[in-house]
Amino acid sequence: MANQFTIVFLGICSVVQMQIGTDPDARRIVLPRLNGTQVVANHPIPLHRGFIMFPAAAFDSSTGGWLKPPEIVVEGVRRGFYFLDGDEITLSHVTEPVDGATHAQSVFRLPKFCPNFVMADKFTTPVDPDVVVAHFDVTYGELRIKRKFAGMRATELTMHSDQPKLVISAKSYRYGTTRSVTVTAGAEVWIGNMTDSFFDPNVPRDPNHPHFLAYYLMSKEANTCDWVPSDPAPPLSRRGNVVRKDLGVTCSNSGYP
Repeated sequence: MANQFTIVFLGICSVVQMQIGTDPDARRIVLPRLNGTQVVANHPIPLHRGFIMFPAAAFDSSTGGWLKPPEIVVEGVRRGFYFLDGDEITLSHVTEPVDGATHAQSVFRLPKFCPNFVMADKFTTPVDPDVVVAHFDVTYGELRIKRKFAGMRATELTMHSDQPKLVISAKSYRYGTTRSVTVTAGAEVWIGNMTDSFFDPNVPRDPNHPHFLAYYLMSKEANTCDWVPSDPAPPLSRRGNVVRKDLGVTCSNSGYP
């Protein structure tokens, strides 16, 4: 029986439907670089960090300069992680058709909130680490929306492989070098773009900060859109005794076009 692997994309990640190779229905998931200095509609966008995270118990090995990963406890599970810094992410897998129909109906679509929005080429064809912190091409597996934390909409990719382990590789835009981490079957791997409060509950946070505004920085032309979708969130999750108020709908994934 084939092993199932699950990847969940968290935070400010835009799912761009586009042709990749010969597949007209593929998706490119783009994590924009948010350095804490950008401003949209008079709102400063806080620093976000791109990362790969996985249950510490699922860690098998790593290569290319990624040593044994640091660990933190998130949602009651000890997890290892690595930061991303301008990387193309790839996975070892057995090819299967991509199915994104359910996801396309559920993700927040950028043109709905900003009808004139056109994404800049530097995001849809990422090569600059100062613009994009990471991207991943979905050309296989099944996509769906998954609710995480305080109601944020994340993108879940499930796929199958005859192998008992999954290799996640990150090739640097800047240096062309590749690092990788291998995890065991059954692990839910997170690839995300989140603020420091995600990694440290003691970091000050603004529970009402509209992180969704960060997507408008990806516009081809200067735009004045400042609409943030509203969406009733399920009960707030907790990390120890800390209520995660800042990880709701305004830090959800987006879809384009």
